Order: sequence, then C-alpha cells, then structure tokens
Amino acid sequence: MGNQIAPQQKPYDGFVTVSLFDVSGVVTDPYAFCFTEGENTVTLKVNSSELVLSEINISGIENVKSYNEVENEYREKGYKSADAQGIVIEAENAVLKNSRSIISKSDNSAWLSPNDPMKRVINYIGNTNWQNTNEEITWKFHVEKPGLYNFGFIYNQDQIQNGFAYRSLKIDGVTPFKEAENLRFSHCNSWKLYEFADSERAYDIYLSEGDHILSLKVTLGETANVYKDIREILSGLRELYLSVIMITGESPDPNRDYNLYEQIDGFEEKLKYYNSRLDKAADELKKISGQKTNSQISVLVNTNRVVANMIKNIYKAEDYISDFYSNYSSLSSSLSNMNVMPLSLDRILITPAGAKAEYAKPAFFTRLSYNFKRFFASFVDGYDKTDSEKDEGESIVLWVNWGRDQAMALNSLINTSFVPKTGINVHVELTSASIINGMLTGNAPDVALNLSRTEPVNFALRGAVRNLEEFEDFQSVKERFASTATVPYEYKNGTYALPETQSFYIMFYRRDIFERLGLSVPETWDEFLATSTVLRMSNMETWVPYVQITSSTTVNTGIGGLNMFASVYQQNGGSFYNEDK
Repeated sequence: MGNQIAPQQKPYDGFVTVSLFDVSGVVTDPYAFCFTEGENTVTLKVNSSELVLSEINISGIENVKSYNEVENEYREKGYKSADAQGIVIEAENAVLKNSRSIISKSDNSAWLSPNDPMKRVINYIGNTNWQNTNEEITWKFHVEKPGLYNFGFIYNQDQIQNGFAYRSLKIDGVTPFKEAENLRFSHCNSWKLYEFADSERAYDIYLSEGDHILSLKVTLGETANVYKDIREILSGLRELYLSVIMITGESPDPNRDYNLYEQIDGFEEKLKYYNSRLDKAADELKKISGQKTNSQISVLVNTNRVVANMIKNIYKAEDYISDFYSNYSSLSSSLSNMNVMPLSLDRILITPAGAKAEYAKPAFFTRLSYNFKRFFASFVDGYDKTDSEKDEGESIVLWVNWGRDQAMALNSLINTSFVPKTGINVHVELTSASIINGMLTGNAPDVALNLSRTEPVNFALRGAVRNLEEFEDFQSVKERFASTATVPYEYKNGTYALPETQSFYIMFYRRDIFERLGLSVPETWDEFLATSTVLRMSNMETWVPYVQITSSTTVNTGIGGLNMFASVYQQNGGSFYNEDK
C-alpha cells in the first residue's frame, strides 16, 4: 500500500436544519425575532450562491439546561452506565463538514492512530484548516447498547499559547446541556487526552441504541463577550484617531498648540470612557485565562497606558498620537488572533460512564524504534519525486521547482482529478535543474512549472517546445484566463505556455473616511486625482504601486507586476508587443 491522500470532497446532497446565527461568532445563541400576534411576513434575500429551502421552522426560544438538571433527569429515569465496549471514532473519517478548507491530514508520528513509519498515512483532521468560528465537523457512530457514556478527545493544540481553543458539542443535532457549549482545549505541544468533564466528575451523556451523529463547531466560547467589547473599543479608538490626524496630521508640529480638547467635541469624555472599558477588558481576560499577564493582556494594558497619558496631558495629547496608533494596530492584530481557534483531532473516545478512557502514550522505546524506521525509510523514499498511485499505462514527467509540501499538494490534486479522468500517470519531480540541461542530457520533462516568463518564447524560437494550440481543448482551457494573459507566451501564431497565476490591481479605500468626508468612490483617473486632493487637505494619503523597473526584475515579474505604468500605458493605446509577434 502506498502513501495515502485525502479523499476527494463531495457536496452533501440533502437538507440540513440550521438556525439563523451570527456569522462572526460573537453571539453564540441563535438569533431571536419578535413577532406580533396575527399574520407576519418573513423575507429572505440571497446575496451570494444558490439556496434551496425545504421548510422554515419558527419555534420558541429553548433554554439549554445545565448539567446538574440533566443529571437529575437521568437519575429519575433510572439511566445507568452502559454495559458495553468503548467506541473509537477516527477523527479523519468525518462524514460531513460545512467548509471546504477542512480536510483530513497526515502526521508521521507514533502518537497518532493509525501510523506507519514507512508511508504517509491520513490520521487526523483540523489544525489551521479548522479554526474559524462556526466551522463544524460531523461524525457518525453506532451504539450497541443504550446507557450513559463519557466522551474524550485525542487532540493537539499548539497554536494558542495563552488561552484555549473552544468547541461546542452536539449529539444528534442537540446540545445535551449548557456545559457542552464551551469545550476548552488547552495549549499542548504534543497529542494528549481531553476528557469532557469538570473538576469533580466526567459528564455523562445518555445514548440510545442505534446510529448517532456527533458534531463539534468552532466558537469563541468564554471570550465572546470580551471579543465584542474589544471590537467596539477599537471602533471608537479609530474614530478618535481620525479626528486627531485630520487636525494634526500623522506627524504633529511639536511647536504648535493644537488644543485638541477644544477642537474635538467630547474628546476628554471619550478618552475616559475607553480608558475604563480597556481596563475592564483586561480584567476579563485575566479572569478567563487565569493569568496575570500574557500577550493579549499586555496589548490592552499598553493601549490603556497611552490613553491615560493623553488624559493627563491635556495640552500635549497630540504628542502621543504615534504611540496611540501603534498600540491601536497591535490591539487590532490581537483581536484578529482571538477570532482564530485552530485544533487538531486524532480520535474521539466514547466510553461507558465511569470507565477510564484508554489512551496510552507510546513508550520511549516504541517511539525510538518508530523514529529509527522513519530514519531508514528516508534513504529509500524518493524525496525528489512524488509519483501518482497509478503505475500502468501512459506516463508523463512533470518538473517543479517548489518545496516538497507544495509538490505533495499538487500530487494530491493530480491523483484525485487528473489521473482518474485521463488515465495518464504523472511523475512529479522536484528539481532546480534548468530545462536546457535536461534537453542536453536527454532527460527533459514533458511539462515544467514555475519557469521565468521569458523562457517559453526563447525555447519556441529554437523549436524546443510544443505549440499548445495543437491540442484540441486548448481554446477551452485558454478561456479560463484573461484574454491577454497568454500574450507573453505567443510566437508566430503559436502559444507555448500558460500562466500559473494571474495578478491584477484592486483599489482599496477606507469606507469610514469616505463617508466622513462625503466622498464617492473614484472610477476614473481624473476622479482619483480629485479625491486625492480632498484627502490630502484632511492630512490623508493615497498610494499607487511603484517599484523601479530594471531588466532583471522584469524578466521574472514583468513590468505590469511592478507598478502602474503598464496599466496606464495600455489604457492610453500603448502596447508592448507588435502585431506580427
């Protein structure tokens, strides 16, 4: 058996029941709406992809019970620990997920199940592919005997050092009790067991006989409220900063008295308000993390220190505007990190209530033996080659000058899409050798990626590469790109390469600043220059891409990838290529 690859994704052909919820994850409960007695109208507007509705259910707000309440109900019903064997769910074998980015992955470690020192084995799911709020994975499992069960998770969480990765747990689409809304996975540097329990006991969950589904969804957990507070604080601090620099500019004149407290309405009151909120947010993070200080708390404290200095120094508040912006930027970055909850899962352990979850870490000599096998396997594993799984039939050789990880990703795409459709085997070879050297030695590849943009025509001049227009499906493939994307690779009515990437310029603008100044989005260069003038009068800046053009930079990137000259030149009727190519 060869190296495993992640299974090909398939869209779920069925209906799912989903409550309307906050996509940012700040509000964990479903949205609540107020209806009046009698007839009401509900309107849905689809803003992006297609949506098929089976039915709309309107129900009352359901309060999730605490574990103590559920435990008392179990006791009244006479539920006991299940007389059964434990159930092990391999996390990589998920049956449903709501994001294409969530994929099964491989970790060549003795800690995971399954593992193989000689081959690449798919054995876990998640990590940074499963980190954004509301991303959910679902597994299916079968229960032989009804009763109470405990849950455990073999996980790795090495990204969030000063906090937890939060998940909400549902069984058969229902939250079993309040505590299941916030599973906290602490930081660890290796795989470990997380038992779903409090400080005194493991949580029991009743499972009936038959098939069940288990879901874990990314949430902000206990940090949701403080995340919301910091987001609101940042919005207010941004408005304060804009108000200041519209008067002082980014570099205030040290010899001028700007008297910001008089020029900006409510300036002192706003500073004091955000000073208090920053202090409360820092205290809340200390309570959640159980730490007196960490990187997130430090950012809040430092930002608050600058705000406090601006309050103390009424006539020199502008002197702190540089520190104010620096800490504002740090706080914005910290807020972005708070919204990311990466987690890797190896296995889910379901054991009869009271039974110990069986998770034995590999012993020292087991790990030593495993690592020795991996070491010796490295001598026979072709690290410069990544072949398709199909061995018989027609084959082609593909050269790439990438890293091995990128080549593995490419090979996975080849195995899941190209090989099954065409029946052609592909040998991907990682090499930094030039195509010319390959031609001289008789070992040239059939296809090459990551070449400089000048090489296709250079080879075409010498008759060393094939004209792609000879292929029947060339025109249909060419239509995937912009109409002029292949021009640099055309020679004498032939096309000798296709672009790997396409880049183009996009104008970004600050909507809040435009609204404040009453500006509309420019659509022509004249409008852009007029808008720039208004912004400059308010101490704001505009910028267009510009890098000095040299012969060496143009070879690989092209003029258009360096600055706006190529765009403006062609907009005014210019062309870099003559008509006869």
